[in-house]
Amino acid sequence: MAKPTVHVLYVPGVGARRPGFQRAAVWLWRFHGVKPELVNMHWTVDEPWEVKLGRLLARVDQLHQAGAAVALVGPSAGGAAVIAAYARRQTVVTGCVLIAGKIHRPEAIGPKYRRENPALLAASQDCVASLETIDGAGRARILSLYSSGDTVVPCRDSHIDGARNQTVGRRGHILTIARQITFGAGSFIRVLRQA
Repeated sequence: MAKPTVHVLYVPGVGARRPGFQRAAVWLWRFHGVKPELVNMHWTVDEPWEVKLGRLLARVDQLHQAGAAVALVGPSAGGAAVIAAYARRQTVVTGCVLIAGKIHRPEAIGPKYRRENPALLAASQDCVASLETIDGAGRARILSLYSSGDTVVPCRDSHIDGARNQTVGRRGHILTIARQITFGAGSFIRVLRQA
């Protein structure tokens, strides 16, 4: 029996109001043998977090029902969304990758980010609570990549006990994300395909 195609859902963070570059980079992942798709959370749109998360979960369910293996990738605040979705669909999602993911310390989110992205604080708080429901086997399917030079999302906000954690250089936040979704994609997509 053939293995199902891995469908990778990429969930951008709050800086992706117009995710053209990210959409193009993610489209290229098909050359690594997966079906990539960008799922925009529309962070600046004032709607409840549950509505945003519901759309992501609905897409996960739709792909699973169609027979696809589903994996999640999320940079920055997209990492919080990925953890929240993964916690709710652990039996469906084969694995997830976080890139400079904002996983811990929602209280450290600055007022400007909160003001411009109405659901961000709720998403971050949900992420913290959701992470508590993921056991050791579930955490082993999480790969968290982060940079020691990131001042927007420090390492301690991305490190997850029990997950595969990896420092990927000393670049800043945006450069870390850009480098990983382009030059680093082959490496983490291999991990997702093996899962």
